[in-house]
Parts: sequence; structure tokens; C-alpha cells
Amino acid sequence: MTGAWAPRTAVERRRFAILVTAACVAACTRERSSGAPAQTSIPIQSSISAPQPSATPPSAPAPSATVDASSCTPHDRPTKLYWTEGCCTPVVAKDVVACLSEAERAAVGYVSAELVSHCEWAELPTDDARGHLDCPYTSALGFGYQCEDKHRELLRRWFQEDMPSRCSQKPDTAYQQEVLVELTFSTVGTRTTVDYEAAGTTGPGGKSWAWTETLVFEPRGIERMKLVRRTAKGNRPKEY
Repeated sequence: MTGAWAPRTAVERRRFAILVTAACVAACTRERSSGAPAQTSIPIQSSISAPQPSATPPSAPAPSATVDASSCTPHDRPTKLYWTEGCCTPVVAKDVVACLSEAERAAVGYVSAELVSHCEWAELPTDDARGHLDCPYTSALGFGYQCEDKHRELLRRWFQEDMPSRCSQKPDTAYQQEVLVELTFSTVGTRTTVDYEAAGTTGPGGKSWAWTETLVFEPRGIERMKLVRRTAKGNRPKEY
């Protein structure tokens, strides 16, 4: 075959698949765009108003409340926690979430501050309130609405100086997107390694890019984790 490019290596095929996902996200964004607020990004240290009484934050029960720990298998091999089916269907492995230790939940939750996917406004922002953004991945981990008090407090408590500087709020109506495509993790000893794949797009007819990243966390005392290594491949945005 001449005159056409085709992915040949496993790395090229996987990167091409991620870019296809980005194109699909752009198409979904075009179809679903409703003129709702496009995006915001707020400092994790900042304070925001308490949730409005009319909004009920999504939540997930603590692992100990939903499953007998003896029925959980060790996560010493890569375990898939999140992925996207087709173009626009996020999937969270609820059985895996139910078996996460608190340290593992914090480690996989680190990514939820930097990357949001398939988020929808549960309550739109107004002149007097920020609104409430429901993101499937963040909600499934039991962190409540994206970037609100519960979510940011967990990041502050577990990561302190290593926490992300900003928390991203980007609904799926925003044209420019950076989305989580797949996330796996493993825990060997006390070290938890998180691997994710992500894709970005400037919108329909625009640019697309993809990257993968590995984050390694180690405990530092009670309810403290340190990001000891971070390695990215591909076109990761500079702000990450």
C-alpha cells in the first residue's frame, strides 16, 4: 500500500487508537454542546462556597462498608480501573473501587484533579454560585463533585506539597478537551504505581494529541503519600 500511513508498531497502534478516541470526543462535544459554561480551573488551596442545598453530591460508600476485605484479590499486578468504551462511554470497575485501600484510592484519585472526562453539570454555575460538576471517575471514587471541598480536602490531606496546583473543571460541552482514556494501577509492597492514557483535542476539525504517563507513589506516614516519580511519553500538555 502506498500513499497512506498506517500504524505498524504496537506503540503506534495504541497511540493511533487514543487519537481516534480524541476525535470521537470532539464529535461528541459538537453534538452535545449547549452553550453551557465551557471550563474553569481553580487552585486546590482556594476556598469555594459550600454546595447548594438543592444539589446532592454523588458519593461511593467506603470500601469497608461494601465488601469483605478477605474477598478482595491483591493488586500486585496491573489492574484496570477506568476505560472508555466506544467514543463516549466511560466505565469504572466498581468491583475494583470497592476493594481499594485508602492509600490506593488517594493514588488513583490524584489523576482526577488533573484530568476530567465525560463530566456534566449537575447544577449550572450562576452569578452567585460556581455550580456542581459531576465527573464519573471522581464520583465513583467517592470524592463528590469535581474540585469541591470533599475532593480538594482529600488531595490536601494525602499529598500536601506534592498535590496538583490546580483542579480542572471541564464539562463535556467544552470544545477543547483533555480526557482520560484508560487507567490501571498496581501495588507492590507499599508502593502504588498508576499508569494512564489520555487524549486531547481542540475541538471538531482542530488538533488532536495523545500521551501516556506513569506516576509512582509511596507512603510517608499516616494518610500521607509522596509522588516519587512521574514519567510521561507523548504530547502531554505543559500545565500537567
